[in-house]
Amino acid sequence: LGYFQGFHDIVLVFLEVGSPSQAFHMAERMALFHLTDQLCCPFDQGLLPLLGVMLQLLTLVDRTLALALEEAGCGEMHFAVPWVLTWFAHSLPRLHSQVMRLFDCLICSHPAAILYFSAALLVEHRDAVLQAPRDMPEMVCTIQSLPLREVDVDKWA
Repeated sequence: LGYFQGFHDIVLVFLEVGSPSQAFHMAERMALFHLTDQLCCPFDQGLLPLLGVMLQLLTLVDRTLALALEEAGCGEMHFAVPWVLTWFAHSLPRLHSQVMRLFDCLICSHPAAILYFSAALLVEHRDAVLQAPRDMPEMVCTIQSLPLREVDVDKWA
């Protein structure tokens, strides 16, 4: 297993809920069972195919939204890298009411569940994304400016 930038965000969540020894074991299990592709494969072989699956999932759920992202040059979904790599630990601002709740749900789910949550976030903010200019910098700025503080993880999960 290797390390990727952002893995520490996941470990910090585990350190918040357990002792260092417990956090080590939680991080180890997470690495072995949920993040294997990201930790064992180069970026282009581990993460990029997952982002492609996320685009296909979004296309099935909301073709118009997926096309808007592709028209803006965001079809590779690079803006979602921190979401997928850190399970939103790097992106959601509220540790206890958002990040930990989402981790609870993701830990007991299939490893691909993070892709569903990421697509659901985009669908939830569909109007903002569709109103953004079809230009990569503008679209990425719109997505990075989504009001994540307002996300109700209990409703989302």
